[in-house]
Amino acid sequence: MEEVAAAVVDTAAAADMVAAVAVTVHDPSGRRVALLHEGVLAAGEHTLPWDAGALPGGLYLSRIAAP
Repeated sequence: MEEVAAAVVDTAAAADMVAAVAVTVHDPSGRRVALLHEGVLAAGEHTLPWDAGALPGGLYLSRIAAP
């Protein structure tokens, strides 16, 4: 039987103060494959789930940006 990796990944983000942020996931070529959050986050730690089940296995990078 083939082992299948989990398709849901938790991404952690932390903020020192209330801020508008965008949390995105990109493939190695830089193409955005998911938008996990766009808007205001309160100060503190946050966990954002990402369902990667529809994407091929591989390396993906998360990006946190504040405008």
